[in-house]
Amino acid sequence: MDNDIYQSNSDIDQFALNVPVVNTDIGQQSSAVEGGVERGQAVEYCPNVPRVYTRGMTFMDGFDQDIYARQRTEVPWYSFASQKDWEVAHWLMRTNLSMSEINEYLNLDSVSFPSESSLSFHHARELGQQVEMLPSGPRWKYEDVVTDCPTKHPLRLFYCDAIDCLQSLLSDPQLADCIDFNCRKCQIPQGASLLGVILSSDKTKVTNISGNRYAHPVLISLANIASSSRAKASLHAYLLVALIPVPKFVHSNARVRGVLADRLFHQCIGIVTEPLKAAAKMGIMMNDPVGNSRYCFTPLVSYVTDTPEELLVACVCSNVSPVTTATRDQFGDPFCHPLRKGSSTLAHIKAVLRSVALADVSEFFAVCKKFDLNGVYEPFWLDWPLSDPSQFITPEALHHWHRMFWDHDLNWCIFVVGTDELDFRFMLLQVLTGYRGFKDGVSTLKQVSGRDHRDIQRYLIGLIAAAVPSDFLSAVCSLCEFRYLAQAPCFTEGAVTKVEHALQGFHTLKEAVVNVGARRGKSGANKPWAIPKLELLQGVVPSIHSHRSVMQWSADPTECAHIDYIKVPGCAGNNHNYDEQVCRYLDHQEKCQKFALALEIKLGEGLEEEEEDDRNGDKAGGARCFKDYFERARQLIENKHGAPRPFRTFSTSITAYHLSADPTLTHMTVDKAAERFALHNLRGALADYLERDAAGSVHVIGGRRRAPSNCKLKFERIQVWCKVRMQLKSYHE
Repeated sequence: MDNDIYQSNSDIDQFALNVPVVNTDIGQQSSAVEGGVERGQAVEYCPNVPRVYTRGMTFMDGFDQDIYARQRTEVPWYSFASQKDWEVAHWLMRTNLSMSEINEYLNLDSVSFPSESSLSFHHARELGQQVEMLPSGPRWKYEDVVTDCPTKHPLRLFYCDAIDCLQSLLSDPQLADCIDFNCRKCQIPQGASLLGVILSSDKTKVTNISGNRYAHPVLISLANIASSSRAKASLHAYLLVALIPVPKFVHSNARVRGVLADRLFHQCIGIVTEPLKAAAKMGIMMNDPVGNSRYCFTPLVSYVTDTPEELLVACVCSNVSPVTTATRDQFGDPFCHPLRKGSSTLAHIKAVLRSVALADVSEFFAVCKKFDLNGVYEPFWLDWPLSDPSQFITPEALHHWHRMFWDHDLNWCIFVVGTDELDFRFMLLQVLTGYRGFKDGVSTLKQVSGRDHRDIQRYLIGLIAAAVPSDFLSAVCSLCEFRYLAQAPCFTEGAVTKVEHALQGFHTLKEAVVNVGARRGKSGANKPWAIPKLELLQGVVPSIHSHRSVMQWSADPTECAHIDYIKVPGCAGNNHNYDEQVCRYLDHQEKCQKFALALEIKLGEGLEEEEEDDRNGDKAGGARCFKDYFERARQLIENKHGAPRPFRTFSTSITAYHLSADPTLTHMTVDKAAERFALHNLRGALADYLERDAAGSVHVIGGRRRAPSNCKLKFERIQVWCKVRMQLKSYHE
């Protein structure tokens, strides 16, 4: 190995780059600074103001420079003959139909019958050929990967240029208002812009019920995009940048096969991220959302994945922490251990290389295990400037917090309360709007989602109260409080102190869990606190200080992206050449999506908010407009819109309601509505409302009724809405 490469990371311990800070909704922070700073909140001004250079290209500039741009001046929908032609093609591409199903549809008499409005394509292959002529985004390419050990099948890495993916995100008109280039404490040249790279990967099973096909997708995003926008799957802020091959090595030793697979992972990630490393060293000129050129640097700020893959990224074995120097016996310690710096890991790898031949995988791994290494000798982050595993492996709510609750906290409660009793208590719950009901209990649930984990946590403390010892209840409550507080979108010093005290409270009371026998193993002895996710909780407060909000690194949007990028394309193929078909499918989808967005902008239709929310579905580009019904209700009360009364949007302190323009039932009598919906005091409630409305006072939801239930009204028929849009405030608001 090249010692100079390791030397380039020799000063990695001293770098002061807090790159994830660029993501923390800087636009909102800027407005807060202009209007005043919240008490207890420190604000740091960036001394390095990014410069804007000569004009570059916008999204529409790239669209107008396509090889078929001249044809589109006459026919905007080219390569399709007409608007109808394009709309049918776009619909077919979004329906996720297979080629045979598309052919079956196109062969229908009502579709294929010759007429003036007949389609220009007659089968799926022609449709695909015309889609191929649309403007392209990042292009897919492949590279044959050579390994140290033979495999059952040739390995081929499919990937896009990572810089092109970042440029695609920067040029996306839907994300233009969500991107900020301000940063804090960055070791880059004066006037340069920082593009914080976010990577995410997770080995995913493609086949359902039967089959054994796996995919290993790698997603990429930008920390400069506001976290609230990255969390929306409809904005496609995460792009698929690579499909890592899943190998089957021909070797008798399972441990050796695992080491070889780990090495292949780093080898492939290294190939994909090579342009990003070069840009992080030398910089690169890129276009911002409005078409200006910026001199950009691309360090890795976060790698979002689950716990086993975090160990793989950090190049350590399974009995240690990927972030700190803590080992299995220290996972339950009530303090944060020193960080496991990348320079230390590289130094240990160099020591192993000096003592053992690289070709002897078994012996190499045996020596690596003494240093808590996994046998990888060339990590992908080796020559990536300003990128260290102890910094870019960030706390992750879905796999670290909620999965720990499901695997441990809930099992402790089931042990103490009893399976039947706890299930019975869940069955008796009155289901709240927006929450899931558990009519069969929770002990037999399988394949639960992160949302199920969150809903159970909301109920659990109230259900086990008075059924468990007080210290045990306080210990479980401390963990739940820690998880809730740590999900805040922003923090003051007081809020960070509360998070720290909540975790410390659990460690103070955790012996109560042992005392009730909830930590007892199969042999009857108490198990040690060897819970990796418990140790990772110690990194939350330091991460808040260096990276701000932890929820910006949640794996929820990446898990949703796996459905669109892996599961759906897998079902649309014919189970042959899976990776190739996925790439072709995604290429067609992206071309149609970008072409639809460009047409909307070109024809003056797109990105304008529709007047009525109930008629505002998905735009062709895939984005949805966010409506703040609390703000709208406030404006209606202040009579800023002159809307007729009663208002269709109103709110309480925690919930906002919005009714659609058209009611479900238009001429129902008051008595019939009271009988049908079991509202025995409906007449009295309506009379009270009309009295307050006539007096000009604001109607209050709830409270005592003044009018009798049999009072007379000036009308007998009412309009009824059976569906209502509800919006809740965040827990932290």
